[in-house]
Amino acid sequence: MSLDYSVEFGGLELNPEDLWIYWREEEGHFDLIVYFPNYSEEARSAFVEAAYILLDMAIGEYYVAAGIRYIDHQLLPENPEANGLLPFKALPEVFYEYIDRRG
Repeated sequence: MSLDYSVEFGGLELNPEDLWIYWREEEGHFDLIVYFPNYSEEARSAFVEAAYILLDMAIGEYYVAAGIRYIDHQLLPENPEANGLLPFKALPEVFYEYIDRRG
């Protein structure tokens, strides 16, 4: 899936190509961490709001609200792949596979 867009919110410009995710399925629920290369706690609310816009665009507002139990926001580590992270563009595929497994 091409995530060919960016979001400007609260003085931030976020491009999905720069973001990474970590997800897990626990007790039948989908949990997610979104990693940003320039994340800061001081601007947390802007990052959270922008992330919700990006998530809505990637998998749909309904699934963000009803399908994800937990969402966190963190600073991207230096080597995301070595930390088991996936590019943000992988989210639709892994999320819809999770939905299909649940039936």
